[in-house]
Amino acid sequence: MNRHQRPSAPRAKGQREKRLRYLIVCEGRRSEPNYFRTLSSEIKSDIVAVELEGDAGCTLRVVERAESLVRKRKQEGQAPYNRVWVVFDYDGREDFKKAIERARSRSNGFGCAWSNESFELWYLLHFQDLESAITRQQYCDKLETWVRKKRGNPDFKYQKEDESIYQILKEHGSEADAIRRAEKLRKLHPAKEGNYNEWNPCTCVDLLVQELRNPSIALRAIEHPGQVND
Repeated sequence: MNRHQRPSAPRAKGQREKRLRYLIVCEGRRSEPNYFRTLSSEIKSDIVAVELEGDAGCTLRVVERAESLVRKRKQEGQAPYNRVWVVFDYDGREDFKKAIERARSRSNGFGCAWSNESFELWYLLHFQDLESAITRQQYCDKLETWVRKKRGNPDFKYQKEDESIYQILKEHGSEADAIRRAEKLRKLHPAKEGNYNEWNPCTCVDLLVQELRNPSIALRAIEHPGQVND
């Protein structure tokens, strides 16, 4: 299933093309594409164009799908993507580390917004700190508790296909706090460098969110491709 966001903006004759072309390939069919589609629509940047691809499979298959789309674009003679990001969860899969390393390899240079255990950890960090490993279902349970409290709606039930989740997070949570908490989590695991399956809980979704909101970060990444993300 494809998800496309290609905001257009008029360009004066002779003006240098400023647009950054993003490809974001997601493991999930609903949660991640819905979130990034709404985020990119809200940003409405005249220099960032986002193309979303959802339901790409698990871990390594997400990276392979991104590689395939990059090759296809080149074969068709289209302007290349300036930045490619892959978004996937741990899912207990043995190829999790391999997928991260392949995505971030010099030959690919992809950004990697992985989460351990799941993408919903990013949602939960909008409301609270979390340093202990819990199940993905517990992420959802805690998220429901917070949203019910904040909205005064005891009947709220989190659903992956809910396209309003971004707006709920914006109105009742804090993206700034989620970023701070995600950064804090990554700092808890320096002794486990490379053993990403043990980085639980942890997420790098904040890196992609910050880059979309701040194109200057992408420009630095393009200039220094060996420093894709932490």
